[in-house]
Amino acid sequence: MTQRRGLRAGLVALFMAGSFGAAKADDAASAKKAIQAMYTKVEAAAEKRDLKGMMVHLAPDYKETGPDGVTEKLPAIRAKIERLMQSVKSIRVSASIDKLTLKGNEATVIGKSVITLIGFNQRAHKDIKIVVEETNEEQWKKKDGLWLESSVKSISYKQTIDGKENPFAKVDAVATAKKAIQALHAKSAAAAEKKDVQGMLAHVAPDYEEGEQDETATKLPYIRSLLERTISKTKSVRMGTVITKFTLNGDKATVLTATTFTVVADNPRTKKEEKFAMQGTSEEQWEKKSGVWLEKRTKMLTAKETVDGKDASALDKQRRKGEL
Repeated sequence: MTQRRGLRAGLVALFMAGSFGAAKADDAASAKKAIQAMYTKVEAAAEKRDLKGMMVHLAPDYKETGPDGVTEKLPAIRAKIERLMQSVKSIRVSASIDKLTLKGNEATVIGKSVITLIGFNQRAHKDIKIVVEETNEEQWKKKDGLWLESSVKSISYKQTIDGKENPFAKVDAVATAKKAIQALHAKSAAAAEKKDVQGMLAHVAPDYEEGEQDETATKLPYIRSLLERTISKTKSVRMGTVITKFTLNGDKATVLTATTFTVVADNPRTKKEEKFAMQGTSEEQWEKKSGVWLEKRTKMLTAKETVDGKDASALDKQRRKGEL
């Protein structure tokens, strides 16, 4: 009897595992079917020049990050489409799903779209055909049984006019990446002034490490702990980073930076307020994942430290000799 129960339990478990696996696949298939149906509605609305229908799939808080890295919200996007519809004779949209990842009521979609516009060239006095081919990463959320797109981020972009690639539509990949990384440095600096260690490190990868001039690597947990201990004892913190050289290689970038770091704190030995400043140059390694740039490694190249405007290394030697 025991063996029979065990066999039955095993068969039931096997059946249930198979059933749940099929349900999960069906859920993903259902989500893909529903989102593709939304694409079809947009395609039909575009041919009818129906603005409301073209935006029926967008959530109220929808935002869009273009190939230039600029993010726009729904009102600006609606105004842009309105202007476009006024300036072209026809619009045709085709969209498809390459990959869908489902997590509960949220889905990440890698999709491709082709937008074909027929307009009139005033200078040449003839119709022109503009084709935009784009690959995007889209975020969708299901609410009240309806899938709505909450955000989209451009992965690749190409525009042609009468079959020839438009050079003016090419995105300067280097300038865009440099701008994005400089913005992340600015966010880190703003967080430093607020003594927000988490914000200061928001741009670094989980496996981030710092290599000093002697190539000794320091891991992220220790760096975070050191910052928390140090910043908690300071009166103020200011930081600034400027990119001096930028080299892009696909989704990886090597960045040379010049950084200033200024801390005001009480000296526990003298009980007096001191201003510690560091000026240095670094070589940073960055990598772009899922459209986001993360810093992987920093190597310090040069560093100069001062205390109240005086060379810190010279002051340290004087302290050791007992002159201070």
